[in-house]
Amino acid sequence: MSGADRIVGNGWLGNGGGCIGEDALANVCLEKAPNKKVTGHIRIRSKTQGIALSLGDKITVSQKAEAQPAQAA
Repeated sequence: MSGADRIVGNGWLGNGGGCIGEDALANVCLEKAPNKKVTGHIRIRSKTQGIALSLGDKITVSQKAEAQPAQAA
């Protein structure tokens, strides 16, 4: 596997010190298979459970939308 087939990274997610004051850290590992399908995992960590669950839900909804074939109009 070449270096271009795998991406690993960390990202800080925050609301810029707003009134909610929630921050999270996301660890991402993505890999492109020979059939061009992208697989991997995302780990979200935060001090409170709310932001991690919310981000996880948004990622899940996005993945399901991408996995469904386009409906004919």
